[in-house]
Amino acid sequence: MNSRPNQNIAALLGFFIAPLGFLYVARLWQAVVYIILALGVTGTYIYYLHHPPYWDAILVLCSAFVCSTYIYRLAKHYPDDKPRPHYSRWYGLLGCALGYALIALLIRSFGLEPYHIPSGSMQPTLPVGSYIVTSKWGYGHYGSYGITLARRPLSQSPNRGDIVVYERPSTPDLRFVSRIIGLPGDRISYRDYTLTLNGQTVALEDKGTLAVDWSQAFSHKLEKLPGQYHDIQFSSEIPTVQTTLSAATVQGCTIANNGIDCTIPSGNYFVMGDNRSQSADSRIWGFLPADNIVAKVIHIIP
Repeated sequence: MNSRPNQNIAALLGFFIAPLGFLYVARLWQAVVYIILALGVTGTYIYYLHHPPYWDAILVLCSAFVCSTYIYRLAKHYPDDKPRPHYSRWYGLLGCALGYALIALLIRSFGLEPYHIPSGSMQPTLPVGSYIVTSKWGYGHYGSYGITLARRPLSQSPNRGDIVVYERPSTPDLRFVSRIIGLPGDRISYRDYTLTLNGQTVALEDKGTLAVDWSQAFSHKLEKLPGQYHDIQFSSEIPTVQTTLSAATVQGCTIANNGIDCTIPSGNYFVMGDNRSQSADSRIWGFLPADNIVAKVIHIIP
């Protein structure tokens, strides 16, 4: 007895998990093609269309309905005398699902992991609601979905100007994103929105203003770190002392003349958000230990 596929089960799998639906009706290559097309369409859609309102939900629902209907018809017309392969049985489907979940976990844990940006601390570089893709290999925090697979010392040193995902020493369960401004041994001074690095003032090129909201405009500058240029923003209506008062208690830093002066100890980094007026960073809570760096940002999806 070949146990023909149940049409209702086929329709449900087709609607919620289309690849498993194709496997259930013994269409292995169609499952593979569906996964490839889905990844390609999703990547193109996110990269080029930047999440138009409601379109993503409509696209997903239409695709689910078409797949469900098609897979239902495949189950309905499945030949009585055609043997069902092992991968279409319940244990084969379960194995495929677990294998896919394991591959996804390993990729996100050791390779590439996406993050959503909910705040404006890295504006204008990372707009609120944007997505980033990070590289995790070499940074020692291997895990995803709240699962830790391994912890190793940092084996890949970040460069000045890199945007990194990290855990603050005081809140290890939360992830933040900032730009590395100072390396171990650097002398940092930040005063009146002017950065001095090892005695040299970092040049700023004016790029006009940014209308962040209806009530406030931010100055838009190009900050020229050695070997790396990037955009920053700040508002003169927000005094810099508000972002540096807490640093009086940070070892190696002093507050003077409405600014902060620090010497970065070995094994630590100084990070700041590109939104210099609205970022809780090393000016507030101190230096970032190397072992707290989780990943490096390699791609930004606006």
